[in-house]
Amino acid sequence: MRARFLADADLQQRIVTAMKRLEPEIDFETANTAGLGALPDFKVLEVAAQKNRVLVSHDRRTMPGAFYAFIQKNQSPGLILLKQRCPFGQAIEGLRICYHTLELAEFANRIQYLPL
Repeated sequence: MRARFLADADLQQRIVTAMKRLEPEIDFETANTAGLGALPDFKVLEVAAQKNRVLVSHDRRTMPGAFYAFIQKNQSPGLILLKQRCPFGQAIEGLRICYHTLELAEFANRIQYLPL
């Protein structure tokens, strides 16, 4: 099964927009539609798990720690962490590679750092 994605509130909206334009069949929910606004990291991870979506975030400072704490007692569909200053095209290409080459089960309980 292909992964479905959920954008963290800190993820640049233009990344989600570009992915939807380049991959029209992708299921990439925005933070806005998921109501992630000001939720703490652990709660964001809970929402992603409930929705069975891989979370995509720029938060390399606090999200990894929250993720490892979360998977101690819960299952996670996974986390993709993009460098904040990653060139836009490189971020999109990394996400496209993940989308086309990894099945949902391959993301489970792991962090994928991008760029590759």
